Amino acid sequence: MRTDGTHIWALVPLLAALSACASGSGDYPSLAMRPFELAPPPAASSPPQPTRRATPPARIAELRAAAAAAEAGFAAREPAAARLARAAAGQPFE
Repeated sequence: MRTDGTHIWALVPLLAALSACASGSGDYPSLAMRPFELAPPPAASSPPQPTRRATPPARIAELRAAAAAAEAGFAAREPAAARLARAAAGQPFE
């Protein structure tokens, strides 16, 4: 630990920099209410209209059936794919 006082002089530039930050310039905006803050709120508008018609229930059922068939096909092929992946483990990619 130094006892000659030189470590105190190392703090002088830091104190000078901090004092520059503390100066008040007076350029802050006013906190008074602005005209648009005093105006009454705008009238409520009607709710937005949908951009497209709803999908018919028959089409949704058709899409669900197609998704279920695709998932069943994927699940049926999973054991063979797992077997191939285990066989290829550690092999060079060429």
